[in-house]
Amino acid sequence: MIGMAGGWRGGHLGRRTASSLPIVLAILVLAGCSVVERPASRRLRDEIARIRAAGEPLTFEELRAGQSAGEA
Repeated sequence: MIGMAGGWRGGHLGRRTASSLPIVLAILVLAGCSVVERPASRRLRDEIARIRAAGEPLTFEELRAGQSAGEA
């Protein structure tokens, strides 16, 4: 029922719209980040595969295992 005290233009509907705006913005930001992150993740995965294929160490343990006692 639309009454004289507020109706659809003010009051509850306006507060509901204003309170949902930050949630909508947060969802848009997260969606944007996931779109941007996907190509970066793919490039990182490809680079790690290239390093692994070259036989280079990927962790500190692998690096230490490849050093001789005099190099450490």
